[in-house]
Amino acid sequence: MNKFQKMMSVTLAGCMAASALMGSAGAANVQTGTTPAPVAAPQNVRGTVTPSTTVKLNTNSSNQIVPWSVYSGYGYWKIHVINTSKSRMTVKIHKDFPTGELVCAPMYIPAGGKLPFYGADGHPLSAGAYYLDISTNGTYPLNGTLYYKFGSVYLKTVNTPVQQNNPNVVPNADWGKPGGTIDRHGVDWSKIDTSMCGSDQDYHFYPQNNTNMAAQTSTRSYFSGWVYGIPKKNGNASTFDLPNVDALTFQSGESGRITVQATDTASGIATVHVSVYDVTQGHVSDCVRLNVGGASKSFTVDPTHQYRFFLSNNHVADAIVRFQITVS
Repeated sequence: MNKFQKMMSVTLAGCMAASALMGSAGAANVQTGTTPAPVAAPQNVRGTVTPSTTVKLNTNSSNQIVPWSVYSGYGYWKIHVINTSKSRMTVKIHKDFPTGELVCAPMYIPAGGKLPFYGADGHPLSAGAYYLDISTNGTYPLNGTLYYKFGSVYLKTVNTPVQQNNPNVVPNADWGKPGGTIDRHGVDWSKIDTSMCGSDQDYHFYPQNNTNMAAQTSTRSYFSGWVYGIPKKNGNASTFDLPNVDALTFQSGESGRITVQATDTASGIATVHVSVYDVTQGHVSDCVRLNVGGASKSFTVDPTHQYRFFLSNNHVADAIVRFQITVS
């Protein structure tokens, strides 16, 4: 090998070594979260709320780290987790590093559950690099989907398209917040007589015909599934309603019979309260207390009216209960 060839070999070796070092340094930055987030949001996320990002969870692992960049002015966040695994899932938010400082309390999603979480009102995150730490207890792998978005305002009060297009919604700063008096359907509960909704008794506005109820055997499902975040109201009527369902309208030939049951809980509570709001008349027509895991309760209402269902419990804030509601 001549002198020129030796010089070229040394030069090429040096370039390859430098490239390897740069590559390993870049991997370390991604892993440790030292890469800063952009100061300004890209053009495609300008506005009040960013587009939702979908994360498919890794079914080959019980733990997954997802890099999270918070843009300047978009420090409010929402995370929605659909947990289809056989294990309770935990989601943590770390700042700067995958094992860095926790920015809020861990979030728990029961096996088979669906649960949204929000950043605290008045406490947006500062711009920078964050990491979502998603895990099961290790017995079963992850399975499901995680969605997240950021906003320049508290996201729990941002109207959805359904609410924006609903002329019956009453604009109110208390909507969606604990203690709010106007719910997302525009019902002003400060003007509704709820004194009959006691914690130890059932109440029915319409007379009950037990013979008629016994004769009605065919039922259709109005709601079946888990409900999250049921507030502690000590038996009082609540503005917290069933999620993602329209008002109940009875079909032709149905008698107005409603059957409700609380089949399970992930909160260890013993009882839960269901208030039925008569949309047509503007009053509470029924209040029943259910033993979780106990027998169902049936009652009749006027089948020509529309109804909504509101939930509360006597035990803990943000309770999780599975319900079945059928009508006939």
